[in-house]
Amino acid sequence: MSDILNCLLVSVKKIITANLPFVILIAILFGYFTVRALPENRWNGWKCCSTQVLLTARYWARDGFFNHYILGLNQGYGKIVRYFDEPELQHHAHGAVASNLLAQKLYYTHYPVFYIAPLAFMMRLGIDSLFIFKLLAIAASIIGLVFFYAFIKSISNKITAFIAAFYFALSPVFTGNADILEYLPLEDALVFSIMFLSIFFLNRLNLKNFDYYKTYLMAIWVASFLLSLVSYNSTIFIFTWLIGLTAIYFWREKLFHKKITFVFLIALWASAPILGIAIHLIQNVAYLGWSDMWLDIYGTYISAGNSVKLDFITRIEGMIRPFFSMAGIYNFYTLIAPYGLSKIKQIFLPNSIPLIYIFSFLIIFTIAIIIKIRKKLNGLYWPPLSITLLLLVAPLSQTFFLPFVGYRDYMGRLAAPFVGVVIGSVAYNIFLILKKRNYLTLTKRFFLFFAFFIIGLLFAIQITLSFIQPLPTSLSNSEIRFTQYVKNITAGEKAVFMIDKRDISVDDKELEMRKAYISSFNYFIKDYLIWAYYLDMPLLNFIKTSYLVKDLLFLEKRAEFPFTAIVTSDSKVLIDEIYQKLRANQLLLKPVEMVENRYLFIVSPSIP
Repeated sequence: MSDILNCLLVSVKKIITANLPFVILIAILFGYFTVRALPENRWNGWKCCSTQVLLTARYWARDGFFNHYILGLNQGYGKIVRYFDEPELQHHAHGAVASNLLAQKLYYTHYPVFYIAPLAFMMRLGIDSLFIFKLLAIAASIIGLVFFYAFIKSISNKITAFIAAFYFALSPVFTGNADILEYLPLEDALVFSIMFLSIFFLNRLNLKNFDYYKTYLMAIWVASFLLSLVSYNSTIFIFTWLIGLTAIYFWREKLFHKKITFVFLIALWASAPILGIAIHLIQNVAYLGWSDMWLDIYGTYISAGNSVKLDFITRIEGMIRPFFSMAGIYNFYTLIAPYGLSKIKQIFLPNSIPLIYIFSFLIIFTIAIIIKIRKKLNGLYWPPLSITLLLLVAPLSQTFFLPFVGYRDYMGRLAAPFVGVVIGSVAYNIFLILKKRNYLTLTKRFFLFFAFFIIGLLFAIQITLSFIQPLPTSLSNSEIRFTQYVKNITAGEKAVFMIDKRDISVDDKELEMRKAYISSFNYFIKDYLIWAYYLDMPLLNFIKTSYLVKDLLFLEKRAEFPFTAIVTSDSKVLIDEIYQKLRANQLLLKPVEMVENRYLFIVSPSIP
């Protein structure tokens, strides 16, 4: 046993020594993210989405997974939410339903949510620390970065891999989501592990000894299956990568006469996501029923950018946008546009030409020049062209089928391998050229200067976007103290009814939209779900005092169990108006009190 342990320690020491710069990088990143996660009210850019994960995990941990169809439930914990699927209260449901084919539903049905399971198990064991949950996400992100580095290294070299990983680690695509409690960290770990394992597998595959490699096949298949249970944002990407890599291997080894083996591998790669999707459909059928499940799928597909009304330019932009999100160029332009860059652009180019197409043209033009003079750039290093092209095609295949998804900046992570390989290879070639600087031709001097300038500019952009902008926070410390007071105000079932001054400040057009069963949660950056997380009870928000009174009276009659209603507002006028209306309906009310600059009163439970 001691010999095995010694061998393991020696192997780990060799790996660390051989990759020391990268090890130092991940140690610094882990320390940075850990310190960033310490403040209780410091959440990530997806703070409301992270809250949804925690709210769902509470239901799964306390009630059991199957009691909630293993679907997302974005509500504060309490029995009262069972009535939010009824027509009278559907406007309080936070489950996503695309288009107007179905009314708002209680459970979230569009994407798989098995990534919540680890948090639910931890809560089941009594762990309820937000900091611990953030550390779990950070660990998954770091693991994803390790596999990213290992993958790039397997198709290039150590220097290229380090530069690519360093660039990805500096990007807001990574830093902005490294501690998110949603699926992104786990998705990264699975995606990049699949890419590394598949390269490792095919580089060593010998069809004459195929049985020996079944372990690698099984590992890739299991990771692909788990990925389909975590997210659909990279399902097509990974499938394209796997079948493309398989085709490259069979073409390189001249094995296309092995048709049965080729078809077997393609079927194997396809079976993992198909099984994952089938499980998700079974969950949705159990909740929605067969017909509504198909309506939900159709509405979701249309809302993801596949409407017949979607114009060609919008679709193409959605396909290529992840590459610019990953490079940081588009976001950097958006960030500094208020300082006059957009005005400079208007002097030379018409408003009708989006900047993303200008950059696309410049990149294609630059690639064309490099191809034209490639013979004069002999002696430089580039990864295999077939692999590089596959890394370009795979993200495009994902956003081709779901173009609007490409407009989400976090989708830049799918373009990260391609962007990383390109930037890492160019930077490595700069290093090679500098070693021969006394013998450089004019062409190579120009290439060196141009490439050095572009690489430096891109790194500066990523640093600006990731570390100069202020970190997002959620509730203030005063608001958190208020939630703790309300949480412990009484025992038994409770629910909070909230209406603030901001909630009633809407124009007529938006008010009409809200009347059509769209909750105020969808319109304000009010962090209502974060309120629900800290309150640990259902939270109902309103835009008119009459709506609050109406729904409270309905629930008083409908609820099959007693519950305490806590009405709160940041306005004395609003709280007094609600108090008078409820007293007129002869409900048992306690006096209005003020806590942490908020007003509240309790509606004592009535016996059903």
